[in-house]
Amino acid sequence: MSTIHLVYAHENQNLAEKITHQIGRIGIPFEHHTDSAAELPGQLAARVEATDGPVLLLVTDNFLKNRYCLANVLAMFQNLLRQKRVLTVVADGWKTAADGQQIESVPTQFDRVVHAIQYMNFWQTTYLDLNAQRSEIPDQEKPTFERNLESVRNIANEIGELFSTLKDAGYFTWEQLEADNYALFFRHFGLQEWHAQYEKLAALDHQAPAPPQASAENTAAPIAETPVIAGPLAPAPTTTTEPEPEQQASENTPTNGHETPPTVSTEQDDALPEIAGAGQPDQEDSERRKKIIEKEIRQTIMDAGFWLERGYTERGLELFRVALEQHPHHEDLQKAYERALEQYGEDSNGLDAQNNPAHDAPQQEPVPETPTQEPAPPLFTDAAPAAQEPVQEPVQASQHQEAASYDQMGENALEKGDYLLAKYCWDRVADLDPNTPGIFRKLALLTSVHLTDYKETAAYYLEQALKAEPEDAELHFRLGILLRDHLDQPGKALRHFGDTVMLNPDHGEGWLALAQSTHEAGDHAQAASLYQHAVDVNRDLKSEAYDALFLAPRQEKAPAIAEIEAPSEPPEQNEITTEAPVEEKAPGLISVSTPEPLTVLITGATSGIGRATAECFARHGHRVILTGRRSDRLEALQEHLLGTYQNDAHILHFDVRDYAGTREALQQIPESWQAIDLLINNAGLAKGFAPIHEGDPEHWDTMIDTNIKGLLYVTRCIAPGMVERQRGHIINVGSIAGKEVYPNGNVYCATKFAVDALTKSMRLDLHRHNIRISQVSPGHVEETEFALTRFDGDAEKAKIYNDFQPLKAADVAETIYFIAMQPAHVNIQDVWMSGTQQASTTMINRSGR
Repeated sequence: MSTIHLVYAHENQNLAEKITHQIGRIGIPFEHHTDSAAELPGQLAARVEATDGPVLLLVTDNFLKNRYCLANVLAMFQNLLRQKRVLTVVADGWKTAADGQQIESVPTQFDRVVHAIQYMNFWQTTYLDLNAQRSEIPDQEKPTFERNLESVRNIANEIGELFSTLKDAGYFTWEQLEADNYALFFRHFGLQEWHAQYEKLAALDHQAPAPPQASAENTAAPIAETPVIAGPLAPAPTTTTEPEPEQQASENTPTNGHETPPTVSTEQDDALPEIAGAGQPDQEDSERRKKIIEKEIRQTIMDAGFWLERGYTERGLELFRVALEQHPHHEDLQKAYERALEQYGEDSNGLDAQNNPAHDAPQQEPVPETPTQEPAPPLFTDAAPAAQEPVQEPVQASQHQEAASYDQMGENALEKGDYLLAKYCWDRVADLDPNTPGIFRKLALLTSVHLTDYKETAAYYLEQALKAEPEDAELHFRLGILLRDHLDQPGKALRHFGDTVMLNPDHGEGWLALAQSTHEAGDHAQAASLYQHAVDVNRDLKSEAYDALFLAPRQEKAPAIAEIEAPSEPPEQNEITTEAPVEEKAPGLISVSTPEPLTVLITGATSGIGRATAECFARHGHRVILTGRRSDRLEALQEHLLGTYQNDAHILHFDVRDYAGTREALQQIPESWQAIDLLINNAGLAKGFAPIHEGDPEHWDTMIDTNIKGLLYVTRCIAPGMVERQRGHIINVGSIAGKEVYPNGNVYCATKFAVDALTKSMRLDLHRHNIRISQVSPGHVEETEFALTRFDGDAEKAKIYNDFQPLKAADVAETIYFIAMQPAHVNIQDVWMSGTQQASTTMINRSGR
C-alpha cells in the first residue's frame, strides 16, 4: 500500500510517534517529514510536494510559529488539496514553563479573528525585529540573512490566507483523530478494511494488564505523552481524573471553537489556576497579572463594539463569548455582553442570553474580581475604537512594537483589498500609540476612499489628522467635501475650503469648492469670481455646466442647488468623485472631481529631489512610475506611497547610463501605464571637485553618461509615444551650474550647460506636437545625496550647508509640480531658483542658517 507521509514540527515528534506506533502496528507504513535547521526555509514544503502518496498534516502552535515549517506551506497545501491527498489535523502545541521543567500545553486556534490575528501579529513582529538587524549583519552573511528575511516577510503576508484556506478546506482536531480507534484516519484515506484489523488489536490492548507504575527516576519526559486537557476553560484539577464522556470531541465536527486563545497575556481563567509543582505567585506578580486581565477585557469590549456597529454581529458576539469563557464572573464584561444582545439581537447561530458561556461555567465559589480602575467602556456609538480618549500613560516599548506590527498588518490588508481588517488594525495602532506618525491620515484616506459608508468616521479621522498636520491643504479639502456633501455642515465646510486655498493657492478644486459653497450661501457675484479663479488655476475645471451655474445672467430665481448622490462604488486611489450633472436640468452643486490623474515617470526617484517629487505627485493623487538603480529603495518608497497616500506606484529598476537596459525596462511597462503624460528627467550627479588638470576621467565619464546620455536615452524611449498621442510634457532637472560656471566644477558645469541646451533644442523639435518642454535650475539643495556623492562618501567634506540655508528637496519638487499643473496652453520654459542666501554659484552669505 501507499506510504502515509506525516508532516509536523519537530517539537511535536511525540504526536507523530504516537500515530506511527498506534496505526503502524498493523503494517501501514509512515514516512516522517519535519523541519530541520540544516535546511533552508521552504525545503520541507518542497520535499512534501515531491511525494505522491497520502499526507497527514499536523498543524500545531509550534508549526504555526516555525519559519522552516511555514515557508511555502500555503502553495504546498493548495497543491495537496487539488490532488485530494491531504488530511489536516489541528492539535495543541507545547512550550516549556517558566520553571524550565514543566511542559505547558498551548492551544492551537485560528478559526476566529481574535485568534488568527495573534499569529499574524507574531509574524509581523518577527519580520520587524529581523529587519531591524539588517544593518548589523556582516557582508559575508548578508545573502543568507536576506533569504531568511524574505522568507519571514512572505510568511507574514501569507499566513492570513493560509488560515482562510485551512478553514475552507476543513480540518479535524486531535481528539477527533483518536476517536473510535482512529476511524477518521482510515475512512479519509479509504482504508476501512484496515480499520477492522486495527480495532481487533485495540481490543486486545484493553484486555492486557496495566503496566507497572513507573518510578520517579524512570518517568518519561512529558513530551513523550500526548497532552490531555480536561477542559480548556476550567481550573487545573488537583487530582488526575479521566475526562467525562461529554467532554470528548464530536467525530465529524471540528471542536476548537471555544478553546483558550494562544497567548499568554489573556490568561487562562480569573482563578489564575496553579501549575503543578510551581509555587504561588507573589502579591506583586498577582497584581500585575490582574491588571493585564483588565486591560484585555477593556480592549475586548471595544473590539466587540467595533464589529457589532459595523454589522458583523456574529463576530462581535463571538469576541464576548470567548472572553466570558475565560472570565465568567467579570461583571463589566457580563453587562456589556447583555447590552450587546439587547441592542443587536441574536447572531446567526441563534445564541442568546441562555447560551451565555457564563451560565455553562462550572459551579464554584465566585472569584473576587480585581477592582476596575475605571468603568469598562460601554458599547460606543461613535466611529471606532480609536475614538476613545488616549490613555495618559507613557507608551511602553512593547506597545510601540505591537503598534508597528498592527500597522504592517493594516498595510497588508489594504494591499489585499480587505479594507475592514485594515481599519481594524490601524484602529489598534491609534489605540496603542496615537502618536504614530500618519496613522490618522491613513485612517482618514481609508475610510473616505474605500469605506464610503463611514462618513462620520472619516470626518473624525480627518479632524485628528489635522491636529497633527494643520497646514495640510488636502486634508482640509477632503474634510470640507465630507462636511458639505454628506454631513450637512456647510458653514464648517466653507471654512475648510478657505483654509485649503490659503495653504495652497494652486489648489484648483479647492477654489471650485469654495465657489460652490459661496454660491449656495447666496453670494453669487463672489462665487462667480471664485469660479473664474479656479479656472485660471486649472483650465480643466471649466465646463458648460459650471459656466451656466456661475456665469449665466441671474434670472428671477437662481437655479436650485441639487443634492449630491453618493457614488455607487468606492472611488479609486485618492479621488473624491461624484456623478456628472444631468443635462437639461438646472445645474446644481456638482461635487469636486480631481482632474484625470497624470501618469508621471521620474528618473532618479530613490533619493533627494526625485523622491520628494514622487511624494508630491502621489500626494495629489497622480500615478507615478519610480525608476532608479537601488531596488531596495524603490520598493521602500513604493510601500511608503501606498501606505501614506493609497497610491499604488509602479517601479522600474535600471541604470540610465545603459541604453539597452533602459530601453528594455521601459518596454516592460504594463499597458495600463504606457501612456506617460509627464517625464521628469531628474537622474543626475556630480563626481569630484578638482581643477581640470587634476580631474579623474572616471568621474568625467560617470557625469557625462548620467547627466547627458542618461537624459537622452530615457527621452528617446518616451518621447515617441508623446508624439503619437500629440500631447505630453518633459521637465528636465538642470542646475544653476548650467547657467554659471564655478572653479573646480568644470565637467559637471559642462553637463548641466548641455542639459540647458538640450531643453531648448527639444522645445524647438517637439512644440509642433503639442508637447511642452520645461526646465528647473536650482542652486544648492539639501536633503539630497549630491555633496556626499561628489566627495565619494566623505561625510565631513560633504558638510557644505552648515553655515547657510539652501533650498530643500521639497522646494524643488513643489516647483516641478507647479510647472506641470499649468493649463495645457501654458509652457513654463525655465525656473532658475536658489535659497535666499545664495546670490550666484560662488556668492553665498555663510553667516549662519
